[in-house]
Amino acid sequence: MTLDQATTVLEYAKNDPLYAYVVLSLMTGIRTEEARALRWSHVVAWVPEAKEWRPVTEVGFNYKKYAVYVWRSVREDGDTKTEKSRRTLEIPEDVARALEEHHAEQAKQRLKAGKAWQDNDMVFCTSVGTPLDAANVRRSFRRITKAAGLGENWTPRELRHSFVSI
Repeated sequence: MTLDQATTVLEYAKNDPLYAYVVLSLMTGIRTEEARALRWSHVVAWVPEAKEWRPVTEVGFNYKKYAVYVWRSVREDGDTKTEKSRRTLEIPEDVARALEEHHAEQAKQRLKAGKAWQDNDMVFCTSVGTPLDAANVRRSFRRITKAAGLGENWTPRELRHSFVSI
């Protein structure tokens, strides 16, 4: 994607449940299999008083620095593509805000689902807490690109490629 196309996709994704996924992927270059495996315990804030990273589920989103631990993927063995792929990525403020909003929306989903909710600590999951399937992510992303006027031939992987090229 060009910068203009990426900006348009972000705009059209704003009201979509996949928004935080798109923002995270486009602004950090995280692989789609890593994003789908991301846990809330791996979204962290720098707590200056403690001089350490702490999960946002414990400390909230009232800090200045955030990061994601990219230590897992949905690959068969649960590991990242390579050992060197395990990394901690400090995230831009826009990503942190999108994740904060996503966390609040997910809390509403959890309440609505009630006993059907499966708490897997997943950042990106279905309306009942189960892991997202790759096909569902592709379908949702194509819905966004179509609405943005870019057509339906895009895949979530291209968000990583766009991050690198932009």
